[in-house]
Amino acid sequence: MVSLEIQFKTFIYMLLFGHFLAFTFDFYRVFRSFGYLDNIATRIIDFIFCLLAGIITFIILLKSNLGEIRIYIFFSLGLGILIYNRLFSKYAITSFRVILEEIIKIIRKSFKLIKKLYKIIEGAFLKIKEKINSFKT
Repeated sequence: MVSLEIQFKTFIYMLLFGHFLAFTFDFYRVFRSFGYLDNIATRIIDFIFCLLAGIITFIILLKSNLGEIRIYIFFSLGLGILIYNRLFSKYAITSFRVILEEIIKIIRKSFKLIKKLYKIIEGAFLKIKEKINSFKT
């Protein structure tokens, strides 16, 4: 039998882990909304997310209350997700979207810069090649 103190700590851990799960899922949801993942990749990542969530939940339970599964565990996980979704999800999604859009802009600008540098270097090599060929004739 697990003491009331351990049950309370486990409840708090699961509540916080519910927040964490919802937070990471919001990030994944925003990333997925940009359309870079196809249907198969989405299904695979969904499966991996659920698998990792289950494994981490079990590890937390093992460390906090020797792995005992009680109804309050599910209640606290659900409550943590619900509280996060009601209070923080909208702001987190907006923040993630802005951050990812900026990262994408930086990556696109970097690729454009690399492409321009490549063209400049390619042009310089072509001019050098032409000069070398003109010396041969």
